[in-house]
Amino acid sequence: MNVYTPYDKVLENDLSPLHVHLVCGQGRNAVDADSIAGYCFFPPHKGYVTGGVLKKHECLKKHCPFLYKFFDYPIWQRMEREEKAKAAHRAERSRGKKMKAINKNINEEIRLLVQVIAEENKDNMIVTSVKQTKKNAYTVNYVSDNSFNDWHQFFYISKEIKREVNIFIYLKHIKTLSGRYATIDDLVAAHRQCRS
Repeated sequence: MNVYTPYDKVLENDLSPLHVHLVCGQGRNAVDADSIAGYCFFPPHKGYVTGGVLKKHECLKKHCPFLYKFFDYPIWQRMEREEKAKAAHRAERSRGKKMKAINKNINEEIRLLVQVIAEENKDNMIVTSVKQTKKNAYTVNYVSDNSFNDWHQFFYISKEIKREVNIFIYLKHIKTLSGRYATIDDLVAAHRQCRS
């Protein structure tokens, strides 16, 4: 026994670019054949289902038993491509967030390592920030008691970190807004000013 479905009717009519059809819940409309996703047998709004109607009525989320899907129509391939693209975008965003968290942890560990090495050698220096510049290279911004560029006094820190963890450290003494090299007193004064 052959069952005659609206799908057979669509094939018989050969849905070329536009035909007027009874669209689910919208009455008779001119519908592009590429936008038809199936047919709804639900009596109150029987008719062809387009992609927009699928989303509006949430037919797929509800697993509607009245929906007869035309899987060989282009809309299903298009919807599948869109879903794959969304999934790829979500995965990329998730990966980006994880990498950002890892980089933040690495930066904090480098900051602590530089600070510990400086304190072990009784050098008065405070690390203000760490930023990755290349794959295995980081810029460490710091202030010290000296008001001149004294990175060469702390070069032993770069050597020690390179030897221990194979990471190159570029030490950079930060400057004030006026252009002179900042001291620890400048840093403390700036913190006090921010708090008040």
